[in-house]
Amino acid sequence: MDTRVTGSGTYRVGGEVALQQQMKLTLTIGNERAQTFDSGLVGVEGSFPEIDIAMSMNGMSCFDTVIDIRSKPVSTPYALSASTYDEGCFAPCLCPIREWPVAGSLDLVPLPNAATPIREEFAVVDVVWTTISTSPPPDRQFTGFGTYQIVRKESTSQHRMVLDLTEVNSGAAYRFDSGAVAGGGEFPRIDIDIAVNGFACFDRAFSLHAAPSQ
Repeated sequence: MDTRVTGSGTYRVGGEVALQQQMKLTLTIGNERAQTFDSGLVGVEGSFPEIDIAMSMNGMSCFDTVIDIRSKPVSTPYALSASTYDEGCFAPCLCPIREWPVAGSLDLVPLPNAATPIREEFAVVDVVWTTISTSPPPDRQFTGFGTYQIVRKESTSQHRMVLDLTEVNSGAAYRFDSGAVAGGGEFPRIDIDIAVNGFACFDRAFSLHAAPSQ
């Protein structure tokens, strides 16, 4: 079963005589409470920007949880086009829905360890989206990260996007989820709708249209 791990922290690397590195992240694993993982200051294997490091909650002694990271830059930059952000009352509720054009970018990183013959999975990182207003209220910016998945079966395909976004202006955090819906056949182009509340009653939703910017 897939387990969602989210969080943030710091990574540092350097040294005058011998290179050393340290990664320290505060992570939420599944529905558990957030925990701090720390590698401590250790030697560098390979050369940056590739990262090979293990970090743990308890210094790798006694009972512990360890996360071993091996990574390198492989992301594909994407740009939004003709995308929108809606906020208001969806059916069955009745109240006005406001819509703003949205511009911005994201990066897509393939997750080969999560792939199968019928499924592709990607990390969505460096999300920076801004609404474009022609009148008050002022433009709003959203940042965050998440996942994008495509499942292909014979002549059909489904895709799903889940993003944890923070509205920078207010500091409010939301999880947007498309659910598993028909689509993904035009990949690497992405056309998908994501919402906080399943597109029902008062909700926030993005209608996303994105393609590689290079």
